[in-house]
This record gives sequence, structure tokens and C-alpha cells, in this order.
Amino acid sequence: MTELKVYRGGGSFEKLAVTDMLMRLNRSRSIVALPFSPERMSLIADISTTLRASPRIGDRPSMAYFAHWTRSTALRALATRFKETAAPGTLSAPRGVVLHFPPRNVETMFLFSWAVSYMVGNVNVVRLPSDQTGMVMEVVDLLVSRLSGVEGGADMFVCYPAEDGLNRALSRACDARIVWGGDAKIQAFESLPLRCGGKSIWFGDRYSYSVMSGQALSLAEPQELTALAHKLMADIFTFDQMGCSSPHKIYVVGDAQAHWPRVAALLEAVDSAARRRGTHIPVAHAIRKLTEALVLAGSGDAFVPQLSGELISVIFSQPRQVEDRVGGGFVVVEFISDLATLASMVQPTHQTLTYYGFAPSELTDFAKSAIVAGLSRIVPVGQALDFDVVWDGYDLTRELTRTVRVR
Repeated sequence: MTELKVYRGGGSFEKLAVTDMLMRLNRSRSIVALPFSPERMSLIADISTTLRASPRIGDRPSMAYFAHWTRSTALRALATRFKETAAPGTLSAPRGVVLHFPPRNVETMFLFSWAVSYMVGNVNVVRLPSDQTGMVMEVVDLLVSRLSGVEGGADMFVCYPAEDGLNRALSRACDARIVWGGDAKIQAFESLPLRCGGKSIWFGDRYSYSVMSGQALSLAEPQELTALAHKLMADIFTFDQMGCSSPHKIYVVGDAQAHWPRVAALLEAVDSAARRRGTHIPVAHAIRKLTEALVLAGSGDAFVPQLSGELISVIFSQPRQVEDRVGGGFVVVEFISDLATLASMVQPTHQTLTYYGFAPSELTDFAKSAIVAGLSRIVPVGQALDFDVVWDGYDLTRELTRTVRVR
């Protein structure tokens, strides 16, 4: 069986035999902590402070958000919510050892799942992808440095070639497993049992989109439209639309003839915001976007506002039952008559809906009719990628802990 390499920081690894790794994991169960212990919260808050003090953090929006999400005030609020939502007559305990398999498309996601699992008291093993960027590894270096002197350095970041035998051995030694990735990756782990029938948490392929009120767009002042464009730009261009919560389509409630000029103006403002941010689209993908736009435009009922720039969009006057997934700044716009029409199109694999221009009562009525079919997040435009412990239908703080009845 292939041996593992444990990351020690600064680009260096320590080789470790699988048998030694399994023995280490077994011993580590004795040093788990109660959820939201002051020591663990302080460690993560200190990491947040260090990241936010970096002069380069402003150029790294994904890192900036992680640092903001893990600041001390946010952690205290999370701990309070966890305590207040516990069932009467119960205590919470960590599950034990949690095995993490990060996604390739949004490389920072494992930082959030690791942080939540660590805060609720677990020991963690993270299998690092082979193609992590320097930016993410800088954060991992920081984590390794802070964790090395804590609890014997039980939390580990490891590398090893994809191998069913090793995945099986590690899974059998762990009490929970988090797998981020495509459906094929998830299926590869479905047959691998965990220790004592532990908890498997899956984050597979998902599709997300936005819905806007055509009337609200038409009534929006220029300043409001500019602000909306900046929010939509962040949702679209962060991670090149590769995130499961990144919108690929915008549904506009209203009449196409009446509202498309305002929609086109919004899209042009999004493109301008992306250019000002310095968004770079590789030439090969720019050609693919252009090709896809021309193919869709050839279908007849389509309008293409522009065929160049960071954002390329195609506008249809009617909804289509198609999940367009081009990415890298490609958006399809479709007009619908009302929110009920959108509710009828929701599928189980749909994850995040961002919205603009609707009253709370309208959204509540929509959610009641739509969430039975799918969707796990309904948030304002600009918050598509804002991580929360409630993600894809899971409350991670609860999934990664055990509830103990005390009478």
C-alpha cells in the first residue's frame, strides 16, 4: 500500500507508513475537545487576525472572506447559536476523527469545513490536492505552524496518490468523512465504510442561478444598478463560476420587450466592473464563450448584447429547460412570467438561488412551493459564495457532532 506524506510546512513533507498513520489516528481520539472550546476558538481567531493583517489580503477575495468569516466576533456568534439551538436535556460531543477530501474547483472550501470541524472539537485529516495554489498553501503553512504545538499536532494535512486501498484504510479509521467534488468522485467513496458506521457528508455536483424582478430593475436608480452590478460580478467571476453556488443563469420576472434594455445595461455594468477588477479570461475560454454564444444565438429566440469582454451573455424571451454550464463569465438570461414558473422548474440538484427586487412575502411563498423539489440556499445577489455552516442542506456544526441525552 502507498505510504502517505504529512505536510510539515514550507513545502516540506514527512513520509509516514500507513500503519503508523492509523495508530496515530486511533490515539488522537483521546485529545478531542468539547465543541467551541475557548482554546480552539482562540487559535482560529488568531489565524484570522494574521490573515487580515497581510498587505496582500485585499487582492485575494476568497482568503479575505475566510479571514472575515473566522474573526472572533463571528466565532462567538456561531458558538452562541450552536448552544441556543441544542435540544433540551442534551449535550454535544465531537464525532472523533474527520477525513476531508477538498474540491478542485473552489480550493478554499476545505478551509471552511476544516475550521467548523476543528471548532466543534474533532481531530481532522485533510488530503491536499496535488495542484493547490501558493495562496492556499500559505494558509495551510499558517495552520500547520499554529497546530504543531497544540494537542500533539493531531490535525494533519496529507498527500498521497488516489488509491482505493488507502482511501478504504483511512475511512475505516475515521468517524466522519466530508467529500467535496463531482458525482463521480462521490460515487468512488460510497462503498468505503467508515469506523462503526460513521457519518458521510457529500457535496456533489450542483447548479445555481439568480432571479430578478424586471420591474425593480426598471425602477432602480443608476447608483443602485451600479451596486447591483458589483454584487453580481462577485457572484459570477469569483472562482470563474466553478463554485457550486455560482450563478450560470438569470431569470427575469417580467416582459422581455419591456425589460431587456435594462437587463442589457446591468450586464454591461457587470462586464465593466469585472474589467476594473482586473479579471483575466484565458484566450481558449474566451473563444469557447464566443462559440457557445453564437450557437445559442442561432437557435432563433435569442439576443446577444455583445460578443466581447469579460462577460458574455445570451438573452432569451422564454425559459428553457437547459442547464447552461460554460463558466468563466458566461450568463444566460431567460424571461419568465412569475415566480411560480420558476418554482415549477426547480430540480433536486439545484443549490443556490440569488434574488433581487422581491418582497419578503413573495420569497416566502416561492420558497414554500420550491424547496420541496430542490434548492438549499436562497440569498440576495452578492451572497452566492458566502459560506455558512448551513450548506447544501447540512448544518455542519450538528452533522460533525454527536447529541448526547442527559436525564
